[in-house]
Amino acid sequence: MTLKHKIQTCNLTSIKFFDFCRNLFTSGKISILAFLLLIFFSMNLLQAKPSFSDSPCAEIHDPHECFKEAERFFWGIGRNEDKEAAISLYMAASEMGSTFAKARLGSFYLLGWGVEKNFATSVKYFENALEKQEDFRTSSWEPVILSALGLIYQQGKNEYKNEKKSFEYFLRAAKLRYGPAQIKVAAAYVKGIGTQPDGLEAYAWLRAAFDGGYTSEAIRKAIQEIENQMNGEVRALAENLAKSRVKIIELFQSRTSGDNQ
Repeated sequence: MTLKHKIQTCNLTSIKFFDFCRNLFTSGKISILAFLLLIFFSMNLLQAKPSFSDSPCAEIHDPHECFKEAERFFWGIGRNEDKEAAISLYMAASEMGSTFAKARLGSFYLLGWGVEKNFATSVKYFENALEKQEDFRTSSWEPVILSALGLIYQQGKNEYKNEKKSFEYFLRAAKLRYGPAQIKVAAAYVKGIGTQPDGLEAYAWLRAAFDGGYTSEAIRKAIQEIENQMNGEVRALAENLAKSRVKIIELFQSRTSGDNQ
């Protein structure tokens, strides 16, 4: 199944939104990871069916309700689309402590959607959101935010070009079973970007991504090519390492889930 077909089969109810994403991607203005991040941050809303309130914006004092009202204005669901009003509401919700508003603002500033693109502001909102990680544990947002930060420090300039930081963020996301991050970690180990080159670690994380459902032909071939270069002893070591990565992921998720109880 092609990437385009996978996206088309998603429950995206806004044709205008899909066309916007597709045009961004095909024009080369964003990377495939940024494209997937944009899809992810939007699907949660498009698949949701909120109950709309007639409360004036100024009278909303609950951060969660303020966040939901911002969503309605931003996407034009039950409200006239108004990006400026939405951004103000997201900021108000963020100031009241809405972790999801912080995450949404981080994604908007990363992609320059509704606001001027600004890595510094994106990082601020994403890192603030991660301070309350327990809010994300049942929503799958945490590994996506970590990957977004990895992307910022991978593609940024000056103080936002930091290969070591980028690798650390991708690694944290990889431990949360996020396939795109696992592939990024494998690539970093192959090229020695942000970490020491390590073929066995690269193989282990590719296997983790493949076994977790990222079964593209390119990944399968990459794994096969690495395996073909291994003798029996090295391959046994690599497979044991791959299994240990799965255990590390399970332990990491068990620990973070325990912290949330």
